[in-house]
Amino acid sequence: MATAVPPSGGPAPAPAAGEGTLLTGSVRSTGAARWSSVRAVQWTARGTTKVTGAVEVAVADLRGVVTVGGPLALRKGEVVGSLRVDRDVRVYGSLAVRGSLSVGGAVAGVELRVAGSADVKGPTELSGLCDVRGGFRTEGNVRADVFAFEGRVSIRGRLAARSVVGAIGDRSTVTEIVAPQVELRAARARLPLPFPIPFLPPPPWRDLEVERIEATEARLSDVRVQFLRAERIWLGPNSHVQSYEGTIVERHKTAHVGPESETPPPYGLTR
Repeated sequence: MATAVPPSGGPAPAPAAGEGTLLTGSVRSTGAARWSSVRAVQWTARGTTKVTGAVEVAVADLRGVVTVGGPLALRKGEVVGSLRVDRDVRVYGSLAVRGSLSVGGAVAGVELRVAGSADVKGPTELSGLCDVRGGFRTEGNVRADVFAFEGRVSIRGRLAARSVVGAIGDRSTVTEIVAPQVELRAARARLPLPFPIPFLPPPPWRDLEVERIEATEARLSDVRVQFLRAERIWLGPNSHVQSYEGTIVERHKTAHVGPESETPPPYGLTR
């Protein structure tokens, strides 16, 4: 049973999530709730919530399972649980998700933070930070000021940013990376041990495959790249580069360049 307060009365008018209109009132629901659309200053949901149409709010505080059939526009949002939007998402400020995010269209705006998983069908374009701790998958291009991840990424397009920083926790793929600063390495193993085991190499499935990287500075470990162009290159452990343009500043003994990069060594051994 849902208990809800419709968007009437409530706070004074506030700027819309977008521009040119005003939002008023608040929408609150507990339990199982269903709305044709939501347009308010504040949207609070607890439980299972389904909106068949569009959502435009200044602030969203969502806990539970939320699905939106139309586009979603907001200034600030916090989600704990799962959020599925069948169409585009527009974030005029920041959206933080602890759980899962599924978007059937594009994501655009300022800042996106995900602790869990994000699946975006269309392109992602952010003027600020895109930070993912868990998994990120998209069939479109990604553009952000800073793209940071820890876990797994699958980007079937170009990843463009001022800075790309990644800790690879599972087998990952990106078609192309374009950024002045690129730093990629395997995530540190989180073993329930009282001390680290430095002599164990990372598992063979924890690497990132990229067709092309273009950067000013590239620091790569546990990355397989077909073509790398950078002014300065640092090749760390278990990096494989088929061809490159630029200056290799430092090269680890387990880094492979040229034809030798095509066949990786047996797990646990170096060549």
